[in-house]
Amino acid sequence: MKVTSADFCLSFGEQSGKHALVFDAYPREQMVEQNNSVTLGIGPDFKFGTTDVSLAKAETTIDMGYVVPVIRVEGLQEPRLCWRYTTHTKYPLTGSRRMFAIVTLPPEMKTAFGTFELTVNAEGRFGRIRVSPPETEQARLRYVVGSKP
Repeated sequence: MKVTSADFCLSFGEQSGKHALVFDAYPREQMVEQNNSVTLGIGPDFKFGTTDVSLAKAETTIDMGYVVPVIRVEGLQEPRLCWRYTTHTKYPLTGSRRMFAIVTLPPEMKTAFGTFELTVNAEGRFGRIRVSPPETEQARLRYVVGSKP
């Protein structure tokens, strides 16, 4: 199996009409540049018998490069934030990742209950699959932010 993308999200539920917000997060974004250039040329080429003759030639190279996000964050300043990882030949999705979130609570809230979600997309010989941690492990993906009164 090859992991093609992964989403790791942090969500905060509502308490008395108030929400905790994810103020900031790291990493926010990482891009990889894809260099693609095209060379266009025009000029007269002649062939006399077995000899090639080339006269003046005009040529230019056009950069058709672009950037591809391998990490992006969605949901800053909201109660739900997601890090979206996409595989790239330079950055395969293997091993561990370190992420940080700074959470702010409204003045009336002393604590907030956060839930983590992980969804992974992979491809194998039987096609594409989407997986998440089993329900038996969901309790380990909860966290309390703030101090107890």
